[in-house]
Amino acid sequence: MIVFVIILLGIVLKTSYRNPDFKSKNYLFLFLTIVAIHAFAFFINYKFLKGVDTRVFYNRAITSTDWFALFKIGSRSMSFIIYPLTKFGFNYFDISLLCSIISLKGYFIYLNLFLKKGKQLGIYHFLLIIFFCYPSLHIWTTSLYKESILFTLMAIILKQLWSIKPFNYKLLFSILIITLIRPYISLIIILSIIIIYHKVIIKEYKVASLLLLSLITIIAVKFLNILNLSSFKNNFEKLITYSSSNGNSSIDLLNSNYFERFLLVLFRPFFFDSKTLFQFFVSIENFVLAIILMIFAYKIYHLKPRFSLIDKHIRFALLFSIMCILFYSIYMYNLGLASRMRVMFLPFLLIGMFNMLSLKKM
Repeated sequence: MIVFVIILLGIVLKTSYRNPDFKSKNYLFLFLTIVAIHAFAFFINYKFLKGVDTRVFYNRAITSTDWFALFKIGSRSMSFIIYPLTKFGFNYFDISLLCSIISLKGYFIYLNLFLKKGKQLGIYHFLLIIFFCYPSLHIWTTSLYKESILFTLMAIILKQLWSIKPFNYKLLFSILIITLIRPYISLIIILSIIIIYHKVIIKEYKVASLLLLSLITIIAVKFLNILNLSSFKNNFEKLITYSSSNGNSSIDLLNSNYFERFLLVLFRPFFFDSKTLFQFFVSIENFVLAIILMIFAYKIYHLKPRFSLIDKHIRFALLFSIMCILFYSIYMYNLGLASRMRVMFLPFLLIGMFNMLSLKKM
C-alpha cells in the first residue's frame, strides 16, 4: 500500500507546484523547505514521539469487526475514518504517512492564498512564512493526529470562502467532516459564516443554513454534554479533576483566571515554564509568534481599517479566530494541548491580519 501513498504524494506535490508563484526561485525554495520540514516532522513523529492517541486510533480500528460500531463523534471518529484502510491492508506507517500527505496539501492551499497578495517576498510575507515553517506546527499535522485532517479541511473552507461562489459541496463536505471529528469547531465555523454572510444566506440559503446550524448545534451540545447550567458546572468540575491528574504540563483551572488561560492559548509555554526540550523549542516559536502578532497589530492599529469594508472571507477568518481563542480560553489547562489547538485558528488569524495590511488606510 506504500506505493499508493507515494503516488498520492506525487499528485499533491505536482498539483501544488502548478501555482505560477512557485515558478520563481524564491518560491521554489519555500516550496522545498515546507516539504523538507514536513518530512522531518513525520520522521520525528513516527520514530521518536509515537503518540499515544494515534496508536489508540489505529489499534481500535484494526481490532474492530464492525465499522459502524466505531461511529462516534469526537476523537473516536478517527478510528471510524481509517477503518476501511486497515481492512485494505494499510498499516500504521501507511496511514500516518497518508494523513501527513493530506495535511501537506493544506500548507500549499494556505500559502497559495496569501501569495496572491504580493509579487515579492516582503517583510510581511516573510513573517507569515515563518509561522508555516514552525516545526511544532508540522509535528501536530503529521502522523495520525486529528489535526492532520482538520488542518487541510480548514484550508479548504477558507479557500472556498475566498472564491467567487463559495457555497458549494466542497464547503459543505469539509464542515460535515469537521463536525464528525471536532463538532464545536464546525459550530464556530457556521456561526461565523452566518454572521459575515447573513445577507447572502437569507437570500439564497436560509433553510439549508438553519437546518445545518441546528444539526451541528445538537451534535455539539450532545458532544459537550451541556444540557443546562448545572451540567456545564459538572463538566467543568470533571475537567478540573482530569487536568490535575493528567499530564506534566497542566495548570490549575481553579487558581487561574481567564486572562491567564488566554495567554496560555496564544503564547505558552514561555521560556521559564518549559519542562521538556520540546517545550523549550515551542517557547522559542511562541516568542517569535508574539513578535509577529505585535507587529501586525501595531500596523493594523495605525491603518485603522473599517471592519465592514474588509473582504468577507477576511472578516470570516478573523471572527472565527477570535471566537476560537475566546472559547479555548474557558477551559484550556495543558501546554501541549494549547500548542495543538493553535493549529485550528492561527493560520486564519495570521492570514487575516496579513491581508488587512494590504488595505489602504480608510
